[in-house]
Amino acid sequence: MNMIITVGGLAGTGTSTVSRMISDRLNLDYLYAGDVFRKEAAKRNMSLLEFGRLAEEDHDIDIKLDNMVKDIATKGDILVEGRIAARVLDEMKPIKIWFECDDEIRFERVAHRDGITVKDAKERTLEREKSERKRYMEIYGFDYMKLSQYDIIIDTSYIGPEDIAEQIIDAVLHLSTQTG
Repeated sequence: MNMIITVGGLAGTGTSTVSRMISDRLNLDYLYAGDVFRKEAAKRNMSLLEFGRLAEEDHDIDIKLDNMVKDIATKGDILVEGRIAARVLDEMKPIKIWFECDDEIRFERVAHRDGITVKDAKERTLEREKSERKRYMEIYGFDYMKLSQYDIIIDTSYIGPEDIAEQIIDAVLHLSTQTG
């Protein structure tokens, strides 16, 4: 099986938790594209917001990091988690998954994960998402919020990670038999 899956969603939708479950159960390599961005920010001693602002001015940053993700994914049998993974890997014909979630639930999850207040989580999350969406539109003309481009869309607001993973695995296996 040579499968490529992308999983995207806004912060707090559960993409990381569920992506790890899916990659384990389907025996796929796992790449979190956000780690590539985070590591580059850390190399420069910058916060994610600071590095995001720099990337707004220097599009070569995103292009370089996205090309790194693409190079890693070319071997196949991989799940790539990232908001624009569907766009970056589009020519590889991945199964594209998007997670939706109620905003207030997302902000609560981010606050819990990061050990901050819900108010701070909301402010930081919205600022980061605004920066990302602007950059991706300028660089690629890609709006990750256009849901018609995804094969599977799931609302994670009120479903546990195990159930989400099972639903997606069933759908992915069904899709892969249809296209394979």
